[in-house]
Amino acid sequence: MRTPFGVAEVIATTYPDNSLAIVGMHYISERPLWTLSACMSQPLPNNCFNAKTWSENETLSKQALESGLFSATNMPSVPSGFVESPVWRINQISPEFAEVALMVQNASNPSGILISFVNYLTTARDTGDLGYSNPVVVCFASKLASLTSLRASDAPDSVLAVKDLIEYAKNVVTSIKGKASEDQTQDNLWQELVRQLANQTMCQVPKILGVAFERLFDAANWNGREDDRNKVAADYVSSRRYVTSVPGECSEYPFRWRFSILQTFFN
Repeated sequence: MRTPFGVAEVIATTYPDNSLAIVGMHYISERPLWTLSACMSQPLPNNCFNAKTWSENETLSKQALESGLFSATNMPSVPSGFVESPVWRINQISPEFAEVALMVQNASNPSGILISFVNYLTTARDTGDLGYSNPVVVCFASKLASLTSLRASDAPDSVLAVKDLIEYAKNVVTSIKGKASEDQTQDNLWQELVRQLANQTMCQVPKILGVAFERLFDAANWNGREDDRNKVAADYVSSRRYVTSVPGECSEYPFRWRFSILQTFFN
């Protein structure tokens, strides 16, 4: 997730009262960058937390809501001195779209992939999950970039706001309609869309893409599909996996846990 303090990997752990804590660690150095949560000692549903939206987090909190990783809830805010802490939730990835984003990695029809992407973006907008840090968006972006002659250094002409992404992607679908597959990825609108996605999602950074694949892999429903699970794990999930037996870890939260680092940070 892009933040004023640098690009961060979002990590979930707990405070001493077992309430959910959300921390950002630098995606390369893994040093703590920020804490998005506040310990308010208020019972909340498992995927909810008290957000710290004031002081140094004023800009960060706005970017967090735009990332696609979190959503505000209608639950009452908790007062603390002169401020109030709103209740946010961690956005859950549906097994259906997790599988679509994983299976599309083996597809080769540019227009079909883009149409599937537009369908997901429309659903994500309606559910509050639309954002460039959403792992489904990151993995679709990676696939679209892989079909395109694009260098990591290529920059978009301007910055496309995430709220305009769906309409722009629909325009690309119209622009490439009827063209041969090899011509679709050379279309000017297609190439600009891919540059936007690559720039905003950072999907060409292996560590960022690896975390996105891990989250989709964990969200997918593999019941009765052991062969598919093993193939996806071998092809797309890195060896840098969390261990479920680590004390304090909870599989209900769809984030990687780095418990030893966080223990040092919170103590």
